[in-house]
Amino acid sequence: MQQRPPPLTNDLIEAFAASAVAWLVRLLGVVLDPNAERRRRRLIAFVRRVEHRVECIIFLKALHAFGPRPRQRRIPRPAPTGFRCKRRRLRLFCKVARIRAHRTAGFAARIGQLLSALAHPARYVARFMKHLRRGLRGSGLVPSAPPASALRCAPASAAACADSS
Repeated sequence: MQQRPPPLTNDLIEAFAASAVAWLVRLLGVVLDPNAERRRRRLIAFVRRVEHRVECIIFLKALHAFGPRPRQRRIPRPAPTGFRCKRRRLRLFCKVARIRAHRTAGFAARIGQLLSALAHPARYVARFMKHLRRGLRGSGLVPSAPPASALRCAPASAAACADSS
């Protein structure tokens, strides 16, 4: 049995944002520690995770502002001959908001960028809304090999060579 997630409310989104701000402030304290250079690899991974979570929080704000999903009944069709359906992964969807600072920026600058994105999310929410209005597509067509039946049904051609025996 599938469990339904709790309804997306403004209070829940603000709680996520407050939690992210608390994590960012703690992370800024760790980054400003003089011994932070020794833990550089772990800090890079942690900053990336926090960046992704901030992107997710702002995406939730955009979803909440977008409202309920429009009801469209789509009848799935089979792929045409010579194509196959491939499911798309929306792994890079969060990049459209451009929340993250450049990789070469220091830790403090990256964390500052995330804090400012959480403090003033309207610009980033608008970018997500633009893409949500166009619609998200979960699958696409990919060219594939022609059907094998077309190759089997081809007429056999006679060999055009003379018998020289």
